[in-house]
Amino acid sequence: LSHPDCGHLFADLDTVILTKTITGFDSVTIAELRERIRDAAAGRLGRLKFLVVDFAHAGHAGPANSDEFDALITEAANLILSAPIVLIANARGPMAGADIEFALACSMLVGEAGAEFSFAEDPSVSMETYGFLAQKLGFVRAERLMESGEILTAQQMHDLLLLKDVIDDSEG
Repeated sequence: LSHPDCGHLFADLDTVILTKTITGFDSVTIAELRERIRDAAAGRLGRLKFLVVDFAHAGHAGPANSDEFDALITEAANLILSAPIVLIANARGPMAGADIEFALACSMLVGEAGAEFSFAEDPSVSMETYGFLAQKLGFVRAERLMESGEILTAQQMHDLLLLKDVIDDSEG
C-alpha cells in the first residue's frame, strides 16, 4: 500500500489485490487498508468475492501496538461476516510481528515457497498473535511455537494447517 488509489481489480475473478510494499503497519498503511476493507464491505469496489493483501516486502516487522491497528485487525477478521468477502493474505517474503498478526486475522493465508514465518515473541507481548494461533492450533501448541523462536518455512506452516497453499515463488 503506497497511496489511496492502490490496488488492482481483476473483475473476471471478482478480486482486488492490494500490494503492501513496506514491513509493518505505520499509521498511513493502517488508514489506507482500513479504508479499502470498508470500501469492499460496502460494495464500493464492485461485487467482490476476494480481497487479497499481497505482502510484497523484505524484512521483518515488529509489533504494532496501537488502537488503530487493533481496529484494523477487527475489521479484517470480520470482513467475511459483514460482506461476505474472503480476505486473503499472500506472503511472499519474511513474515513476523504485525505482518503475521494481520495475516492470521485474514480468512485465508497462502504463501510462496520461499516465505518464512517467525513467531519469536513472548505470548504476553503479542496477545493478538497468540490468540489467533491458539484458535487454530490450541493454547499449548501456540505458546510453544511462540516461545521456540523457530522460523518456519511455508511448507512447515502448511503442515501445521496455518497456510492454505504453498505457491511457487513469483506465482502468487
